[in-house]
Amino acid sequence: MSTPLTATAAQGREAAGPRRPGATAALGAALLGFFVITLDALVVNVALPSIRADRLGARRTFGVGLVVFVAASAAGFLLRPAAPA
Repeated sequence: MSTPLTATAAQGREAAGPRRPGATAALGAALLGFFVITLDALVVNVALPSIRADRLGARRTFGVGLVVFVAASAAGFLLRPAAPA
């Protein structure tokens, strides 16, 4: 024979284990990241016809973007604050 379930909602939560304080923030960050990726894909697909008609050409535009990205990354690396000893 089985016994009837008499656990309350509070007892059910205790049985599930302690809550982790950062779990909600992590879920929010993951959902926000997914939203940003989806929005980025939408914007790129809408802008793609205009991008194909640029004056510089795809190869030159990519090269300029790559150089700007590398220069900004190097500047951020070189201008970082010194680590405490």
